[in-house]
Amino acid sequence: MDMAKYILTSDGKIHVRTENVSLFDVDEKFEEAARLVIDNGVGSASLIQRRLEVGYARAARILDQLEQVGILESSDGNKPRGVLISSFDEFIKRDEKETGPEEIYPEDIKKEWAPIQMADLSLSLLQKDVLNSKEIRIPLGFDKKKVASAPLDEVGHIYIFNSPMCNSIGLLKTQLEFLTSTYSPDVLKLIVSDDTRLFSNPPLANSPHLLTPIIYEQSKIQNALGWVSAEMERRFRIFQETGVSTFEAYGKTGNPPLPRIVCIVSSTSSRLAYDEDSYYGIENILTSGHLVGVNLIVASPLLERKFSKLMTSFPTKIVFKTFSTSQADLLGTDDAFELTSKDEFLFIPAYGEVKKLNVNG
Repeated sequence: MDMAKYILTSDGKIHVRTENVSLFDVDEKFEEAARLVIDNGVGSASLIQRRLEVGYARAARILDQLEQVGILESSDGNKPRGVLISSFDEFIKRDEKETGPEEIYPEDIKKEWAPIQMADLSLSLLQKDVLNSKEIRIPLGFDKKKVASAPLDEVGHIYIFNSPMCNSIGLLKTQLEFLTSTYSPDVLKLIVSDDTRLFSNPPLANSPHLLTPIIYEQSKIQNALGWVSAEMERRFRIFQETGVSTFEAYGKTGNPPLPRIVCIVSSTSSRLAYDEDSYYGIENILTSGHLVGVNLIVASPLLERKFSKLMTSFPTKIVFKTFSTSQADLLGTDDAFELTSKDEFLFIPAYGEVKKLNVNG
C-alpha cells in the first residue's frame, strides 16, 4: 500500500502526495467519505454511492483514494474493505506530524510537484518571502551565503554568456529544477532546447511543465520558436478582445488563465548563431514576449557579430568569465574579465545594481 501525506493548501483544496511522488487532487467529498467509512467500520463503493449520492465510478475512485492514503485496507475481491484508523482526527494528526507547517502553500505555488530531493539552492529559496509571493521568481545564485532571486516580471529576458569552462549548466539546471518543483504546470510551462544533452534525465525530462519533449536538434528549435511566436500573436488577440495590454492586466480580468511560458535555449556550439530562423524567432520573443507572459533565457557564447549584438540587447544578463577584453566590452562589463572561478558570474539587471554571484554557496 502506498502511504501518503494529506495536504491542505491555503486555497482550501486538499491534495495528496504519495511516496512515489504520484500526486492527485482528492475528490471534494473525500473527507465526507473518510468520516463515513470510519464511522461504519468498513468501506465499499456501494456505501459511498448510496450515502453521498454520487455515481458508481466516482464512488470507486474515492474508495481507491481512501486506500492510497492509508485509511482503508487493500481490495480483496468484492468484500468491503476494512478501516485502518479509529477516527479522521487521528488521520489528520498523523499527517500533521509527518508534514509539519511547511506543507501549507499559497494557491499558485504547488509543493506537490516537488521531487523528493532538490538542489541546495532550490531548498534555500523555499523561504517565507518566496512562498508568500504571488509572482513567479527565479533563483539567480548565491550572494555569499544568501540566495538571490528575482521575479520573472522584473528580469524580462535573460542572456547567459557562457563558455565550455564555466558552470552555466549548473546554474540553468538549478533554475529549472526550482521552477518545476515549486510552481504548478497550471501557471508555468517550459520549452527547453539543449544541444549539450545535459538536461535529458528525470525529473526534468518527464516534467508535466514541458510543452514539448526537450529539444536536442537545431532544426526543431526553429519549429518551437515559431510556435511561440504564433502563441504570442494568439495572446495579443485575446488581450485586444478583453481590452487589456499586458499579461499582468489580463490575469486580473477573471478570464480563463494563461500560463506563463519560459523558453530556455542552451547552446555551446556555433550553430545557433548562424541559424537565421532561430535568430528571428529569438528577436521576436525578445521584442514583445514579456507583454504576453513569455520569457526567454538564452545561454550561449558570443559568436557571430550579428548574433552577439542581439544577445547584448537582452534586458538582463548573467556573465561568466570572459577570456578577452573585447568580449567584456561587448557585454558592457570589464569586471567579467577579472572573475577567478568557473562558478562566479556577474548579474546585470535591467535596472539596479550589478552583483557578483556564485553558482554554489
